[in-house]
Amino acid sequence: MSNPPPSQLNEPRTATQTARPSAETAEEAREAACEVRAELKQQACEARDRTLERGRQFAEERKGIAAEELGSFGSALRSAAESLESDGEEAVAGYANMCAAQLESTSHYLRERRLGDLYHDANRFARKHPEIFLGGMFLVGIAAARFLKASEPEPETNYSDALPRDMNPDRS
Repeated sequence: MSNPPPSQLNEPRTATQTARPSAETAEEAREAACEVRAELKQQACEARDRTLERGRQFAEERKGIAAEELGSFGSALRSAAESLESDGEEAVAGYANMCAAQLESTSHYLRERRLGDLYHDANRFARKHPEIFLGGMFLVGIAAARFLKASEPEPETNYSDALPRDMNPDRS
């Protein structure tokens, strides 16, 4: 390989000499960017799929727990209805039996249906009866707020610190 004469080392390159390497470099950079983009897209899709699957599993577990709880509550209500009936309270026992039957039916419905079916049924009901659906969601919100408020620990207060000095027996 021969070295160029010193006079050519300081001469600027022509457009054809510089265009080829930078065009090849730009093309390589584009290809590398496409490969990275495709790999990131694949990783994002896999992460999304894993997250969705975990969410489905969690929802299925909670659906099963809710169905069991409703079934247990329905059975307890049915037992209470039988007790009321034996005590001569047939009218109240009748209402309790109706509620127990509805709870047991709802429990069975939750056990047998898939999550997608439950979603579509709720969507269909909300479209047919928006006032009932919104009212029910309002009541669920109130119940959830009361539950959260009731489960919140009360702050510890020292009442002797709140009293004025002359009324506080601890301070002299």
